[in-house]
Amino acid sequence: MSKRIIQFFLTRNILRFCMVFLILVVFSQCTILKNINQLSHLQKNDYQSDSEYGAQLEHLGSYPVIHLYGTPEEMGRQYGSILKPQLNSMFNILTSVFSGKKLDEYLQLGHDTEPTLPDDIKNEIRAIAEVTGIDYNLIVAMNVATKVDCSTLAAWGESTIDGELIMGRNAEYETKGLNKVLGLIVVRHPENAYATVNITYLGMVGSFSGMNEKGICFGNMLSYNGLDSSINVSGLPIQIILRLAGESAGTIDEYKEFLLSKKCMIPNIVMAADKNKAIITENTQFESVSREGENGILASTNYFHTERLSKEYEPDDRYSIIMDEVKVNFGSISVDVVKSVMHKARKKKTNVQCVIFEPTYSRLHISINKTPATKGPFRIFNAETLFAR
Repeated sequence: MSKRIIQFFLTRNILRFCMVFLILVVFSQCTILKNINQLSHLQKNDYQSDSEYGAQLEHLGSYPVIHLYGTPEEMGRQYGSILKPQLNSMFNILTSVFSGKKLDEYLQLGHDTEPTLPDDIKNEIRAIAEVTGIDYNLIVAMNVATKVDCSTLAAWGESTIDGELIMGRNAEYETKGLNKVLGLIVVRHPENAYATVNITYLGMVGSFSGMNEKGICFGNMLSYNGLDSSINVSGLPIQIILRLAGESAGTIDEYKEFLLSKKCMIPNIVMAADKNKAIITENTQFESVSREGENGILASTNYFHTERLSKEYEPDDRYSIIMDEVKVNFGSISVDVVKSVMHKARKKKTNVQCVIFEPTYSRLHISINKTPATKGPFRIFNAETLFAR
């Protein structure tokens, strides 16, 4: 066979391969766009989704608010039913975006961690899986693999304009371009526990930011400087710990003791506050400690301050910005000042959530589903009104 004929067939096969590859890429992209469009429906005021299990969906502004009631199994069925199209679309995107190797790593982590999860959490996830048809192991994997970069500030007493406590909380999270469609507010009305408002992400059964019916507000931060960066599969994901603490603690001291009693999967920091004071817990895989503020100020970003828990501590730019702003505004710190501070201290490309808490008034100022979220606009929610639904 002549070289010209061989070259002809090779060229034709290469072109055929390229065409098939291009078709697959285009089809894949179209599928992803279709799934993203399904996710975006949840953010629209006129979107309706019925749950045969009793969940309620309402839109306050452009924010979807889901109300869940009863036992963990009942709340799981409600969550899965009312969010079934969005959950399936999200997991379709995740399995398309992540490589097979990375997905296998997440699934293995979920498999290793699952035995440690509380039975109530497993039962809730299992109910979501049954209603949606999504693999149980995939939902578990998503709920144990998250790492959130954040910053927090609490001010009260002599530092604020009226003496009342204000807590600001930024959440920075890489959402693979889905930052406008994953955030939602879940109000849990459990059968035998405290109700909670949870500012969270689609598919997550834990809580990253929230307030319970006793006025305790909370948010977590990944720690960069823990002594041990390994994953403790016998520990709990921090967002699960926050949710359980919110449902069981009636006082800030009870919340603190709950946090100190738990072991984390990876090093994390939690700020919690009620109307009188704020606390921080620095949680490792094996030990946790707490610290409190001075002169009505407490702040944290992604670094432990406790020497025996950390490799080293050097205040990062965000922490320095927060403390510099506190000095300038000390004695006149207001909600607007805290909003400004959180905006200046944000991580610019990944800031997808900002919440300002006023526990004295049961108020939450929430900005989600935009980057940067700190830019607003913020919508004010009354927690007591949400709990009364």
